[in-house]
Amino acid sequence: MNLLSIELEGVRAKLIPLDREHAEALYHAAANPEIWTYLPEKIYFIEDTRMFIEKALAAKENGGELPLSYGIKKLKRWLALRG
Repeated sequence: MNLLSIELEGVRAKLIPLDREHAEALYHAAANPEIWTYLPEKIYFIEDTRMFIEKALAAKENGGELPLSYGIKKLKRWLALRG
């Protein structure tokens, strides 16, 4: 099983590998500044989102992370998970 390309789907949500194409949707999903209050990285602009994704993808290439996008099907909204 190749974990780098795994997709997990349930009734309400889906986990897919994070991709550069997700930047716009992730930016809008994370637009509330309160989300970032206690996190080391802050997302204020679309370019911040792109940098967040680039860092996550670089860590994936180095074997340090498996970044995923978490989608809520009903809302058609996506969030990024790193780790």
